[in-house]
Amino acid sequence: FLYFIENQNIMPPKMSTLVKEVREQFPLDNANAIVENWLKVVIPAATNAATTAAQVALTLSQAPPQQVLDALDLLQSLQASVASDLYTLISTIGTRIPEMKEEDNLGVSVQIAVIKQLQTVESELVGGDKSTGATLNFKVSYLASRAAVEEKLNPTGKDAQPSLSASLKAQLLQIDTDALLSARLAFLKLAASLRNTSVAVIENSKKLINPRNVNDRMVS
Repeated sequence: FLYFIENQNIMPPKMSTLVKEVREQFPLDNANAIVENWLKVVIPAATNAATTAAQVALTLSQAPPQQVLDALDLLQSLQASVASDLYTLISTIGTRIPEMKEEDNLGVSVQIAVIKQLQTVESELVGGDKSTGATLNFKVSYLASRAAVEEKLNPTGKDAQPSLSASLKAQLLQIDTDALLSARLAFLKLAASLRNTSVAVIENSKKLINPRNVNDRMVS
């Protein structure tokens, strides 16, 4: 909508004020704080969690997989937090895209490229069309897979007998192991994506906020 307003031939004063107000809802300080938190808090947390997941996988038993659930809870918490951050950054940059011109759109192209990078990370987290691995709702599918095997091992109902199948017991353990592997890779992928995205935002910060010279109609 802001893009439409900016690219009208003559922007009405009220619309110009509206654009300014929307941009001011996403101050640069908030964007800087998000990137700093990623670098100092989220990335180390994800990296440490990946190491822990690998260690836990070596000591799994057929007891209730509380350690697996803890890992998936942490993964989901980090993913949800980062997704929220991404929406803020996308809005911070997107609301500052100026009127498109026939020339001098280099800064605008940088804005669009970084937004696409942010959207790619968001898709990886929430489960877009091309996402793979443990996304935001991975815990649900893990529990469903485990429950299906548990029902076979311990059926209910009249005359139901517990299964003695060694393969089923091994399958249950493998589900837990695979879940930890998926979580570990998701932690590492999250850390890598945020590391790369943070550098892109920092290196291009001037163009992201003010893609043209100071004489253009931009609000920082």
